[in-house]
This record gives sequence, C-alpha cells and structure tokens, in this order.
Amino acid sequence: MGACGGRPRGEVRQVLAQAAQALHAERGGATWRDLAQHACVGFAKARETVQDMRRAGELQAVDTVRVGHASRPMVRYAPAASWVTNWGSPATLDVVLRTWRG
Repeated sequence: MGACGGRPRGEVRQVLAQAAQALHAERGGATWRDLAQHACVGFAKARETVQDMRRAGELQAVDTVRVGHASRPMVRYAPAASWVTNWGSPATLDVVLRTWRG
C-alpha cells in the first residue's frame, strides 16, 4: 500500500472520474499520471483504468502536453461532455448514489 492507502477495486474508476472532474475544472484536463496522483491510485492501475474509461466514453482526449518526466508528449484527458452534462459535479453524483442506496 502506498501513502494514500489501498483502495477497493471498484472504487478506482470512481476516484479517477472525480479526479478528472476536479482537474478539468482547475486546469482544463490532466494526464493519466496527474489523475493517478490526485486520486491516490497506483500508476499501473490508473493507466489501465484511464484507457478503459476513454474507450467507454467516460473520458475524452483534450490535447497533448510535454512533461519533464516523459520522453514523448502525454495525452491530457477531461470528462466526456455527456458525462459532465448528465451528472454535473462529483457532489451531484455522490447525492444520487447515496439516495439510490437508501
């Protein structure tokens, strides 16, 4: 376990989505490494999950940026427009999930 502690497997996608929403509002997008650090998810799991989220239409590529730790430009991601429109903020999603659980 890292400094942020371990996370149940099903929670990884949720915390990465929340990180994408927060970093999109703050910076207009984030690389998979930024998302991993913000969500306290291991790099290998975050990279795999971000790719899955992109294929599923939850995240979209915004642009590419050069970063000091990578030899190639990295893709910056943002929540897909439909996800942002339909769900709004992570707080809204949290209310929906808590209400649904009863």
